[in-house]
Amino acid sequence: MLTAVSIHTNAQTRTISGTVTSSGKPLQGVIISQEGSDQVTMTGNNGTYTLQVLAENSISIVQTL
Repeated sequence: MLTAVSIHTNAQTRTISGTVTSSGKPLQGVIISQEGSDQVTMTGNNGTYTLQVLAENSISIVQTL
């Protein structure tokens, strides 16, 4: 299973957070990264994540099993 999402934002640094789910169930171990930077995080047991981002870049969410 592969889940991918891109988020485009405007030029500022900010913190984003959320929960990655599939069929209503939280997904653990999903990698969230910011394209063009070294910003990366992974969802925890409850599918939640927090990531500090530069707003002009897009965010990639990819589940790897």
